Amino acid sequence: VSTTLAETQHALNGSLPDLVLVDLSSAAPDIDRLAEQIRLVPQWSDVPILYVSFSGDDRIWDLQRRHQRNGDKRLHFYAHTLLSMDRLMDQVRTCLA
Repeated sequence: VSTTLAETQHALNGSLPDLVLVDLSSAAPDIDRLAEQIRLVPQWSDVPILYVSFSGDDRIWDLQRRHQRNGDKRLHFYAHTLLSMDRLMDQVRTCLA
């Protein structure tokens, strides 16, 4: 678990996860660089990344538009509400498939 890009960079030296889950509500302003940093580490290059935000947070759509240009199919985006936990878990399963 990391809350800053610096902590995430340190975590990249650790064990390989099945999924990177990024909560935009607690993310640093430079969060858009996270995928770039992760993809630079060869053993992490295929780990799926799921960005999650509350439905009222438009940053996720801006982030999605920027990242769609690079064609990385391992990046996923999900805007959720408190009532949509099942759909969030469906998205996690999709990322892990």
